[in-house]
Formats: sequence, structure tokens, C-alpha cells
Amino acid sequence: MSEEDAIVEFVGGPYDGHVADTRDQDHMSATLAQFICLVTEQGKKVGKVVKGYSPAGMGAIANETYRGEANDRGFRYNHKYRVADRSFVEGRLRIRMEYVGDDTGKAH
Repeated sequence: MSEEDAIVEFVGGPYDGHVADTRDQDHMSATLAQFICLVTEQGKKVGKVVKGYSPAGMGAIANETYRGEANDRGFRYNHKYRVADRSFVEGRLRIRMEYVGDDTGKAH
């Protein structure tokens, strides 16, 4: 079992239904899973809230044309997800992230 080998499931909000995997060939998905593992100490911090951009905002940042302009284009660093659960399934770490809202105070 390796805590660096993880699957991150998102429930609610702009990432609803998205599963990020550190083994994914898609660089953005693998990076998102690695980021969640890093900032939540591999999901050990159940209840910790992590804040970030929507998938569209992340796409704008990844596109060199818009690098550094995400907020100017209307993408806000304000979507919040909470570590809801951490488990091991078939030897792989699984972290479940639940949407808790954005900086407007509204849960979606």
C-alpha cells in the first residue's frame, strides 16, 4: 500500500463526479490527485477544506495563452472541498472530497 498511489473522488460542485488518479496518463488529473494528497497529508486530515479553481479555470491556467489571467477571465480561486473520507481499496488510497461551497457562502 502506497499513500502516493491514490484515487481522489469529488462529490458536488464543479468537479462533481470527477475522479483524479495519480496513475492517470492525463497530466491534469494526475497533478490534481497529487496536489490533494500533498495538502491533506494523504487524506489524513479528514475535515480539512481545500480551496481551488474550477476545472475551466485550471484549463485556462494550463493554457499558456491565459497563464496568469485566470481571475481576469472570470475564474475565481474560491471553490472549496472538504476531505470527507479516507480508505484503502485493493491496496490503493482513496480520498473522498465533498463540495462545501464557494466564497459567496453558497453551497452548490
